[in-house]
Amino acid sequence: MKRHLVYHIVRKPFYRRFFVLGLYFLLCLIPGKGSDESNEGGGIPRNENIEVKVFGMVHLAYDDRFPAGGSVRIGPRYGIIADDGFFELKGLLPGEYRAEISYNNMTIMSVPFELYEGVNQFDARISKLIPEFMVKNAPDGMNPEEIFSPVPRNVFHHGNRNLKRVAITIDDGWIRDDEFLELFERYGIRCTVFIIGGRGVGNKNPDWIRKMDNLGFEVCTHTWSHTPITKLSNAALKEDLRKSQMVFTNITHKKYPFFRPPFGIYDERTLKVVAENGYYIIHWSNAVNDFIKGITVERQVDYVMQHLKNGDIILAHFGAYNTFKVLQIIIPEILDKGYEICPLSEVLEGCDCE
Repeated sequence: MKRHLVYHIVRKPFYRRFFVLGLYFLLCLIPGKGSDESNEGGGIPRNENIEVKVFGMVHLAYDDRFPAGGSVRIGPRYGIIADDGFFELKGLLPGEYRAEISYNNMTIMSVPFELYEGVNQFDARISKLIPEFMVKNAPDGMNPEEIFSPVPRNVFHHGNRNLKRVAITIDDGWIRDDEFLELFERYGIRCTVFIIGGRGVGNKNPDWIRKMDNLGFEVCTHTWSHTPITKLSNAALKEDLRKSQMVFTNITHKKYPFFRPPFGIYDERTLKVVAENGYYIIHWSNAVNDFIKGITVERQVDYVMQHLKNGDIILAHFGAYNTFKVLQIIIPEILDKGYEICPLSEVLEGCDCE
């Protein structure tokens, strides 16, 4: 009579070792406590102590405000799109995800999105066809004609896509980087800079501002105080713009109609104030990503070159992570591909606001 399998496992060393080994491999297949299935196709080492934040803006074609009922999902985290189009997510880990934009519980946009350590930005511009879908799926009782709230069309996210030109735009100026100027002078190219007017930046470095102007740079304002403009009253924003502009105009005797708000943040109210004061808001379509702590030069270069298109407005910062090293690499590569690197006024030639 054959003995029961349990008897062999308990009494026979050979069977016991085989059973223990099989049990070990089985346990290895079970996800551990720290696993996170939301990191689709990850590949970036995870660290439970790394804090990752995502902020951004979702808006429609022609800069219409995204209507109520919208949400953003990245991995396991959800966020409501606020009335001004902005959202913020916390508690994620570095990795590769899908960013999904939903309206009235229906997904209308899904794109891959890679998160780095630190603060990440995700701006979504919804296709012109989406408003028709959203109107058809408007919540009961809502008048479809009232679902959108248009704002002034005075924002540029990129230049003329029909011209092989790109603009490198450099922000802030907390750190005076003369090597940037020498690099551009060496290649005989010009750029547009958005400098903080006050706080010891533009107002304390008139010779630096004058040098950039003499090199053909377009010196534009990045506010006087570097305060998010959505936190300023209409009167305070108007005064901030005036005060900052006077710093540069008194030095260069020029005034350009370009303005970049700190962190790229604006809303319907501030758009109107900026437009009333004669400025276009300049956003961006490509970026050096020099605000991400720990990012490598290789990854920054790859991002810019892989996303490079006609009319790109490339975002960079004075004194940020690897910025100068990245510019040293991408400038000759961009030129070798046949692009002109020009100031904003030339990249925007023949281009309507979006």
